[in-house]
Amino acid sequence: MTQETNLSTDESTRRRVLQGIGVTGLGFAGVSNANAATTTIGNSVQFVEAVLDYTVNSASPDVVQRSVVEIDNPKGFSVNLEEQKIVFNQFARSGLVSEVKAAEEAVATSNQHLEANFDGHQKMQYLVTDRTEDLRPLRGVLTKRPFTPPQFKAQFVGDTVRFTGPQSIEVPVGRETSRNLPEREVVVKIRPERSSDTYPKKSIEQHTVTPVITVRNHGSLEIHKVK
Repeated sequence: MTQETNLSTDESTRRRVLQGIGVTGLGFAGVSNANAATTTIGNSVQFVEAVLDYTVNSASPDVVQRSVVEIDNPKGFSVNLEEQKIVFNQFARSGLVSEVKAAEEAVATSNQHLEANFDGHQKMQYLVTDRTEDLRPLRGVLTKRPFTPPQFKAQFVGDTVRFTGPQSIEVPVGRETSRNLPEREVVVKIRPERSSDTYPKKSIEQHTVTPVITVRNHGSLEIHKVK
């Protein structure tokens, strides 16, 4: 299944809609960089976010609920579409700003790593099941061992980004596309019912999951950093 969202009918509408789903109102531990004082680093970058989420198909809603863990994973950047800029904050890893400044394109991946040269999703210890509107992970299901996500490579063709992998996806600037990928079997950790003698220890179960890739093409953004 493919879902496509047109994020613009004209430039002003595009900015309002993208800002509404961006990170200007949401941040790590409730902290927002929307109104933070920033300094211009210079240069612009074609910026895309590409995240993978998972639907657990073979477990009942109760089992999934008992398996969910909270994810407290800060984003090292925020997007301000009103001013067409990407803002790096104190959670950005060392050297990231310099890498992005030297690049023409950058992709933020599922685990919030932002790469100047995107070459596939990194292994994860959990499957994200729920995100905020700014795509920061909120909740997920723990896996028995590090999980290798479906692998994609990104290529920019003008303002359009093209992802090749299990399926090919093209997303023009100002648009967002979500697509279901082939089901996979994953071994996850399941917490027993509260009435069980083994609670809160987790058991190991294999379940079928459907990966869903979401690609959000923000277009060209000026690079800033929180002062």
